[in-house]
Amino acid sequence: MNPRLLLAIAVWVCTACGGPSLYNVSNTGSDFHFSERLENGLIIISTRFISDCGSLDDRSVALQYVDDSYARKRMGTIPVSDPFREKDFQDPPGYLSIMEVIAGQHRIEQLSPYPYGVYAPFEVEAGKAIYLGEVHVRRSCHSDPKGLVIQVTDQWERDGKLFEQRMKNLRSEDVVKRVITGFSLDRPTWKATPAQSPSVTRTR
Repeated sequence: MNPRLLLAIAVWVCTACGGPSLYNVSNTGSDFHFSERLENGLIIISTRFISDCGSLDDRSVALQYVDDSYARKRMGTIPVSDPFREKDFQDPPGYLSIMEVIAGQHRIEQLSPYPYGVYAPFEVEAGKAIYLGEVHVRRSCHSDPKGLVIQVTDQWERDGKLFEQRMKNLRSEDVVKRVITGFSLDRPTWKATPAQSPSVTRTR
């Protein structure tokens, strides 16, 4: 068979079946110690994703955040759904992200790849680990209301255990809880009916 034809078939198969994660996510190493990073802090956030949209949502989904202290130039990525990344917990499945971030004001401002503008400010303090809560993203194509719902809850009972299992030099007792409260979600860039308008809720 023609080698070029074989290459074309291979590329088509890879495209159809998916590929590696679209987002470069950098979790803090288990040996992290604040004494070596005096100007930085840690954010701890768990995420999960539920969708009834079938193959339409068989792709990577992530929250993007920026550092307001540096003219929004320092970008970070928090995984929400990724078919190529092993889940950190089950029932329901999700991720626990522990990330080293420079101290200062930050904001979550995008839920990729969806055309929604989100806004959730948070502050990072030097030498402190901050727990932002669990962000649960639910997308519906069939039930009412259709669209996107984001719910932020305190799941530290579970996340604290995972934190201690992963981090060698830090204790869960030293983590400061600052569960996100100012999460807002704008309307999508496409025209939507009131039933499709996304919403945000927070529960304890």
